[in-house]
Amino acid sequence: MAAYALAADSPSTQPVLAFEASALTDRLPAALAFVGGRLFVAHERGRVLALDPDTLAATPVVTPDAVSLATDGTLLYLASTDHTLRAYNPQSGAQTTNLLLPGLPGAIAASSNSPQLAVLLDGGRFCLAVRPSGPVLAGPLSVPGAARALCAALTPDGAKLYIGVDTGATGPGSGALQVYPTGATTPSTTLTALPPGTVPVTMCMATDGRHLYVATAGTGPAAGRVHVVDTTTDSLLPLPFAAGDNCLALAASPATAAYPPCLLAAPEGDGTLLLADQTPLGQSPPKPPRLFARQPLGPDDGVNLAWSALPLGPGGAEPADFEAPATRVDAAAPGLVRLRADYLRGSTVLPYQCEVRLKDALDARPEVMIGKDQYDLVLNVLNWFQPVGVEFCTGRLRAHVSELAHAIGDAAVLPAFTFPTYHTYDQPPFRRPEEGDPS
Repeated sequence: MAAYALAADSPSTQPVLAFEASALTDRLPAALAFVGGRLFVAHERGRVLALDPDTLAATPVVTPDAVSLATDGTLLYLASTDHTLRAYNPQSGAQTTNLLLPGLPGAIAASSNSPQLAVLLDGGRFCLAVRPSGPVLAGPLSVPGAARALCAALTPDGAKLYIGVDTGATGPGSGALQVYPTGATTPSTTLTALPPGTVPVTMCMATDGRHLYVATAGTGPAAGRVHVVDTTTDSLLPLPFAAGDNCLALAASPATAAYPPCLLAAPEGDGTLLLADQTPLGQSPPKPPRLFARQPLGPDDGVNLAWSALPLGPGGAEPADFEAPATRVDAAAPGLVRLRADYLRGSTVLPYQCEVRLKDALDARPEVMIGKDQYDLVLNVLNWFQPVGVEFCTGRLRAHVSELAHAIGDAAVLPAFTFPTYHTYDQPPFRRPEEGDPS
């Protein structure tokens, strides 16, 4: 578990993410709920912990095995593998409600102003319960055309329930979003304009209380989108927010936050946390959130990750990315391979890198400059030796070259200056030209 703080310099500037703390868990965290100043975590095998959001100090909570968590801002709700819905006081941990459900539960949808909450069930069904202590209303209700009911959300006033479904179809119509007004047993609207081959997997209300974010997952170029629903018209905005990968977690900043409204999204395979500005929703016509920050996730601040694959015998494999928090590993030869993830603290230079810079005493003085001819000489030496498999970092050296010192990004100095990347394994070996060689 990792904790990041959101803070802004002023109420009109966008917030930034800052690492605060991390804690190891013996099982993979699967569901989160924040209520009563505590963070509740349900792990993949059902264990529930209450964490201090600042230090991540954990206190076990005595509950049955949890499937999902939710909150209405006052109580913690837990759906369990024993087919029950339970409510707990977030401060004392005391159980206040225990309701028997008519099936195996999934996601819970709750809202502070809704008199009811919804619990998705197996077999494409759901049921409603009076908040906060029951009873479970007549049901369960079947979701029309749904093979599975995957996610749900209530509007802040509780007037509408949205359920994301997997229809079981392949291609167009594989996913849909159904809208149930309060008290309705059949949907008033079904939105089917989701990309082919994708299904809705998680939802959250926008800070403005009017728009609903719906993240879809699937395969192909349409995967990894967060769609925006206008809940006043029950229509999808023309453009989605592109998360880049299947996004299984969304969170919108509270209306009371001391900075402009933002959206947090966690793409599944990217190992990063995305921070997006929600203010485009207030434009006419409304537009999706605008991405403005990407935070790599890790166990500590300033930690660099390096992937490597070491063969144990004839086996062979290669990570697709050597630095990303999450990466695909491509098999090269059958056999055993040891995959390593090395976390390096205190240095920005990775094991396959070599940094070219001035001496420490000179590097610390920004007024020290070297000439263009000296910098060119360094690059010529690197090009001549061409060390395949080693990446040379020249960023700190470039800061002392007058022509490059104030350039932002590599593109600003191309094509006049080039700095090749040597971390490639498919380049032909360098061959020194012989006398009389026509090349």
